[in-house]
Amino acid sequence: MNILTQIFDTDGIVIASSKGTRDLTAISKKSFLTVLQGKERFDAIDFDEPHNRLTFRVFTTPVFENEKVAYIVQVASPLTSIQAALKDIKVTLSLLFPITVLVMTLMGAFLVKATLKPVDSIITTIRQITAENMRMRLDVPETKDEIRKLAETFNDMLERLETAFASQKRLFEDLSHEIKTPLTILKGELEVTLKKIRSREEYESTLKSSLEEINKMAKLVENILTLARLDLKKVMPERRQIDLDLLARGVMNSLKGLAELKQINMRFEAGGGIEITGDEEGLKTLLINIVDNAIKYSSHGSGIEVKSEKVGHLAIITVRDSGIGIPPEDIRNIFDRFYRVDKARPNGEGFGLGLSIAKSIVESHDGSISAESEPGKGTTFRISLPLSGRA
Repeated sequence: MNILTQIFDTDGIVIASSKGTRDLTAISKKSFLTVLQGKERFDAIDFDEPHNRLTFRVFTTPVFENEKVAYIVQVASPLTSIQAALKDIKVTLSLLFPITVLVMTLMGAFLVKATLKPVDSIITTIRQITAENMRMRLDVPETKDEIRKLAETFNDMLERLETAFASQKRLFEDLSHEIKTPLTILKGELEVTLKKIRSREEYESTLKSSLEEINKMAKLVENILTLARLDLKKVMPERRQIDLDLLARGVMNSLKGLAELKQINMRFEAGGGIEITGDEEGLKTLLINIVDNAIKYSSHGSGIEVKSEKVGHLAIITVRDSGIGIPPEDIRNIFDRFYRVDKARPNGEGFGLGLSIAKSIVESHDGSISAESEPGKGTTFRISLPLSGRA
């Protein structure tokens, strides 16, 4: 017994039916009235057989003739096969669900362990990294996931830290070396002076020499503090609009006396109307360091040219001297801290910090500085700074 069919007239009387329908699908009054109004219905009917209870799904629909209900068709189908299938599925799921959960748990544990294995390696390596072995790097896994990005990012951080540690170590070593010389001179002069009673002139000479060495150390400490503040971005408390030509003229006037001592002719070519935004004292220090450097290493009777101009959105300052120049092997290092070109410093003047300070000031203004030189013919420094409103 699969599909049963009955046809009713408009009075609810069966006019035709398939074999075996019995009273199974006798239409109810409620269903009859609903279908007479032209609506379809779905119902579920239970039918009791000996030792068995069947449920049928019943579909009742009107059939129209001349826009009126002529008769009603009712089709019923037992839900036995569906119920049996659902029962089989229930049994299958009851058996498979625990197995599936167990398998997924084991697979999940395996995948998590495989995925986190690079993390364990990273943790092991990180625990081995100290200030003494900053050269160690994490093994980057051959994947394209976040763990690879983490390892690469951490390696980049280690690279920066190693550079910073090396720079600090070199700074302390150079600082110790630079301070050692004036301290040795001070100690020697004082020890010699104290060995016996000296004349007033000798005491004055010793005190003047000691004061000179103390001034050198004070200048060194001042430069170191300036570099430290620049590194920490604390040296630019206030920025304002600055006329670059006016600033450059002021610096050249302040150094005019120093240039005249060596009969050096300084000439300034102004670009006109060049305005930048920055720290006036910092920029003044920048230009003083560069121009003073040019005066110091220019020969007697030579000339220094300073030029300002606009190039695109940049303000360019060029300082050109005709001094002794810098050897090609040293030009790339002149902005390093405590770096000195021995050939260019016959008297051992300075500490090798002026150009390093100048570079730090330029970079704090989002600019750049470069140098070109030819031994025996002079050196040219080129400073680039963003114009006002471009910083």
